[in-house]
Amino acid sequence: MTLSLIKNLLTINFWSLAVIGLPLSAWTAKYDFRLEFGARYGVHTKGSPTTATHRHTIELDQKAEFDRYWLGNFEFRAENESAYASVPERYGTGDLPRKESQSFLLRETYLQFQNGIFRARLGSQQVVWGETFGYYYADIVNAKDFREAGLGELSRNRLATPLLNLQWILSDSSLQLIYIPKAPYNLLPLTGSDFASSITHTAGSAPMIAIDQEPTDPPAKSEFGVRVTKQIASLDFSLFHFNYHDRSPVYKLQASSATFFSAVPQYFPLRTAGITMTADISGYLLRTEILQHFNREYNTVSTSGLSSEASNELVFVVGLDLPQENKWTIGLQYSESRLSNFPWLDRTQNQKILSGQITKTFNSGYTFETMLTGFTEESSKLVQMQLAIPISSTSELVLGTDQFDGSETSALGRFKEASRGWIMFRAKLKR
Repeated sequence: MTLSLIKNLLTINFWSLAVIGLPLSAWTAKYDFRLEFGARYGVHTKGSPTTATHRHTIELDQKAEFDRYWLGNFEFRAENESAYASVPERYGTGDLPRKESQSFLLRETYLQFQNGIFRARLGSQQVVWGETFGYYYADIVNAKDFREAGLGELSRNRLATPLLNLQWILSDSSLQLIYIPKAPYNLLPLTGSDFASSITHTAGSAPMIAIDQEPTDPPAKSEFGVRVTKQIASLDFSLFHFNYHDRSPVYKLQASSATFFSAVPQYFPLRTAGITMTADISGYLLRTEILQHFNREYNTVSTSGLSSEASNELVFVVGLDLPQENKWTIGLQYSESRLSNFPWLDRTQNQKILSGQITKTFNSGYTFETMLTGFTEESSKLVQMQLAIPISSTSELVLGTDQFDGSETSALGRFKEASRGWIMFRAKLKR
């Protein structure tokens, strides 16, 4: 761990103690914390077995309940990734090892007031609207960390967003209003990383293109959303509407020379309406999501160059969780994305995805998880597996693999060379 990383961690922890600790009226409030350490090492399983990841992580989550109405939460994650610097023949010596070797992310940090059915949260937080696994279509509020293509737990990849979150919660229904003063956007992989995007300048040509991580003109307008939930017997459903900026970018090329271009991300306004439903049918859990995106911008490539056009997009997802049997949990899911204006786009009109998830907990405490995701139209797939082995009540060892397959131009096959196997140690302290 570098000296600069240690200094930053000490500084962050000092301020976290100050923010949470000073207003506690001589420490009379209820105080809880979670401190987690992680170390992960992985190697590529396709091609040369070079280091894919060598990461150390510290996470701190602190919560203070001042009284029956007020509480505060402070959370951050700091990471040190040494794989980029240790394998310069793969990752180079430019921006990737310089910018991505260390990162600091402010997580859920907010002040909350609650009185009866009313709750208000102000600060950085996660807002979860979806009901399904795999591709989380309805999870549209928070931006995501896609530097590793979304591998791992969604709660870890979801970026906390500064917002005002107002809720009125009844026994069988709720109303939620959110206001985001400044639109967030996804954290993208840098050029040279295993998961960097691929951009084509014109149809039939492939000049060198560097993809920028930050937009030159970030979205500055505020965003508004509303969600209503209702429970009727074993059926839970919600309706939502969100005026925001698309979290996924559309790229614009800027010429740096005759043979070199920069792809600059742009984030366009978007309006989305949707419904989610979950029904328990004799132990079978049926999940459904339906979303309508209005005038969503997409990149298109033609002989005249890279540009973008808008299309309405209808998305529907159907999932089924089977009843648990002998600690086996099985979930199946089908999703489809339909575009109304598709001839110009480099994808089919109907994009279909099949997903399956299996979890098994053994009597020894071991937990096995696997998830398969496949794009049916292009036969590309991703297989994720991991085995968690408890060492003690506060630590565990995890063995895992992430395997991509498909053609080089397919959604998942383009990451084939990023396939990896890994081992991780994780320890947790909490109060």
